[in-house]
Formats: sequence, C-alpha cells, structure tokens
Amino acid sequence: MAIIAFPPVDEADENGLLALGGDMEVSSLL
Repeated sequence: MAIIAFPPVDEADENGLLALGGDMEVSSLL
C-alpha cells in the first residue's frame, strides 16, 4: 500500500493517518 498523498479523512481516521507515520502533518490537517 504505497500512499503518496494523504487519503480522505473519511477513509483515513486517526488510525489511518497514524499508519502513515506523519502525525506532525496530521496536526496541521486537524
């Protein structure tokens, strides 16, 4: 599963975003 861009929030909840390992950018999205 190569995710180049952050998936939609509907499909990527905190778990999905955490899976990407970009919680630094997640803060910006939130």
